[in-house]
Amino acid sequence: MKKFGIADGSTLSALFKKLKSLEDVPKGQLAGKIGVVVDLMTRLPVEIWFKENPKTNDTKFEEDLLGIVGNSTLLLLDRGFYHCHVPAGIQFQLSSAVESGGAFRTLKGGKYVLLKREADLNDKQKEKLLDMKNASPQIEVMHQLKEEFTEIFDNSKNIGEGTLKLVNWLVKANSFFPKTVRTIINWFGEIVGYFERRTTNAVVEGINNRLKVLKRCGFGFRNVNNFKNRALLFWHLTNSLA
Repeated sequence: MKKFGIADGSTLSALFKKLKSLEDVPKGQLAGKIGVVVDLMTRLPVEIWFKENPKTNDTKFEEDLLGIVGNSTLLLLDRGFYHCHVPAGIQFQLSSAVESGGAFRTLKGGKYVLLKREADLNDKQKEKLLDMKNASPQIEVMHQLKEEFTEIFDNSKNIGEGTLKLVNWLVKANSFFPKTVRTIINWFGEIVGYFERRTTNAVVEGINNRLKVLKRCGFGFRNVNNFKNRALLFWHLTNSLA
């Protein structure tokens, strides 16, 4: 499987200013420059390097970058790294995503296609999905996990089967959807309860959402009775009030 990362360099003084950690510290006390490679999927640092000279060019991290870049790595770089002298085979991988942007043009406008069930896509949308999968193997794996997640809740016949399938899915999805996995684990008991009664709070959430939309459309209501009356009208005469 291919790895996706992004590399950048920054001076320590600029970094701490952005973090607002040392806004009140007198200038001149911080020096040096750091180079960082971050995994785009986990958003965690993979490598961190330090140079004592704050005026060091990003290209000085060239040898460090080459030490971690392989044939299965896609590394995104900014203009500061354009003059790195790297072997031809790796140069193509480093520059293709930044300069041509082909993969990103393919992914543009594909959010709806990725979120919708694959079985419900029309021919044009299926073609778009195939192009996105070819452009990014990572997207292909994540989309397959999304489809498997839907099938678990659609096809599990009992709570035991559903629970086992969900646990297996959590193990596979942890490196791709860490926040989602943590949320499911925190509410695991409530979520697997669906397999027993197959009921959800979707209707309640839908009502709550429509009330929030009404409140935003009216820029808030000072009178509770006016809000209640408007909600009743909005509920029964939606098309007329749209």
